[in-house]
Amino acid sequence: MAVPRQKPRHEASILLVKPPCHDDITAGYPPLGLSTAYSYLKSYGFNVGQDDLCEKVRMKNDIHHLGSYVNLWLFKSSRKIMAYLEGQPDRRMEDELDKILSLTEIHDFDLIAFSVHSNQELLFSLLLSKRIKEAHGKTILFGGPYVSLEGGKISRQFGFVDKLLTGSILAGLKEMAINAKGNSCNATKGLKESSEGVENEPAPDFTGLPIELYRRNKYGILLLPYQLTSGCSNRCSFCTHYKINKVSSKEVSRCASEIERLSKKYNTRYFEFCDSSLNNNPCYLETLCDELVKRKTDIIWTSMIRPDNLSENLLTKMHKSGCRHLRWGIESFSKRLIKSMNKTFDRAEALRSLRFAHRQGILNEVFLISGYPTETRKDIDETIACIREEARYIDILNISKFRLDYGSLIFNHPERFGLKNIKLIPEAVFDEIHYSYDEVSGMRWPQLAIRDRVHYGLLAKESFNLINSKAGAGRGHRVISILPAAVSQALADSVHRSWLLEKAYRSYTRLFQEEYYPDPFVRLATCRI
Repeated sequence: MAVPRQKPRHEASILLVKPPCHDDITAGYPPLGLSTAYSYLKSYGFNVGQDDLCEKVRMKNDIHHLGSYVNLWLFKSSRKIMAYLEGQPDRRMEDELDKILSLTEIHDFDLIAFSVHSNQELLFSLLLSKRIKEAHGKTILFGGPYVSLEGGKISRQFGFVDKLLTGSILAGLKEMAINAKGNSCNATKGLKESSEGVENEPAPDFTGLPIELYRRNKYGILLLPYQLTSGCSNRCSFCTHYKINKVSSKEVSRCASEIERLSKKYNTRYFEFCDSSLNNNPCYLETLCDELVKRKTDIIWTSMIRPDNLSENLLTKMHKSGCRHLRWGIESFSKRLIKSMNKTFDRAEALRSLRFAHRQGILNEVFLISGYPTETRKDIDETIACIREEARYIDILNISKFRLDYGSLIFNHPERFGLKNIKLIPEAVFDEIHYSYDEVSGMRWPQLAIRDRVHYGLLAKESFNLINSKAGAGRGHRVISILPAAVSQALADSVHRSWLLEKAYRSYTRLFQEEYYPDPFVRLATCRI
């Protein structure tokens, strides 16, 4: 469905911004939401720009010129950040923020819109907004999934954020741009837009983004994001994705045409399909694969997927259409936890799908969650036993810590999942984990946090073992020898007790990928560890 075009009533100019982060897993990739919003507004004739401060800061810091280095680690203390946002001067913070703002052009734009997808992006969006408002008096807008779910209530505390968009931001951005010249933007603090489906969105347009910076990886690969479907038909207990967008999909022939155009325009054959669950509708996915094969698009792609709604025949077609890597949202191999997570599959089905994909030559990256509510050592042992038994079908493990998200089923119904006494941790408002809770069974938060670190360590250790088994002892030891001494020691010690655990896990895994995977695309696609 083509997006209708019309001239705006006012000539407001808009700058769409991706803020920097301490450790952004999307660094090195063009932002999909930003480029889609840019394309949408451009189709209506607006004067719109877009910029990726995350990538520019990363490039600047890689050069290592001390005078231009941006010290992002200055922004690690939630207490100091809140004090600054609430009005306490901090010259050091302001100097670093000015360095970041010097990387983009804000003077010629009436409205500055920040795309917020995480608590870290919220942190830097707030800091930069305060600086922009004080120095330039621009209208500030926040949009994105994190604002819809959790960041909105934090952003409302500060007067320098003029507008929040929840739900789909495209129509809201258009309306804001129309009204910005008339100064009507302060009528309401929160602007809620109905959730539109992906079928009404244009193809992304990366004009204005530092496109060559995304090729700075050692392979020179440009991995472009593209969205085929929106929403998720699952209702996982810990997740909030299903609340952001309705389940919808673009017409297959349109997708194939847009992918062909993007491939030609940006001279790349590498794509990431940024769908919450690519196989919501297996018939749709099969039709898409058939269309890509029929057109001989010659692309290579990766995506998130869940292990139900998949047959060996469908995975065969996926491989023929260019699929070489899949990220599986399995989260646990404990039968009890899979059920508690409200998954639509069981362990047997998950393992069957991994085997099918492996036979087709697709690399399997399995996502696991550590520290899920009521998780026991028995659950961890069950997961580890399954990993060892099925190791030949699992290429890499991606382990994340459980985080209680505002608005999830667990948050809204804690007693159903064995939790009570959910509390915001004020000093950790910008940290990865900022809610504490107790278990109904009697274990309290400080003990839970310790238990979860132990469980994380056990899974991380298993990830090391899996890597070594695939790399071979020689290459495994060679990778360890490259690591800093302190990190290598963390691997050798009782790793679950080391504060270096997470650094060791991520560093080792990234280096292993460069040693083990022969395909540069696979190396790049899996570097989100």
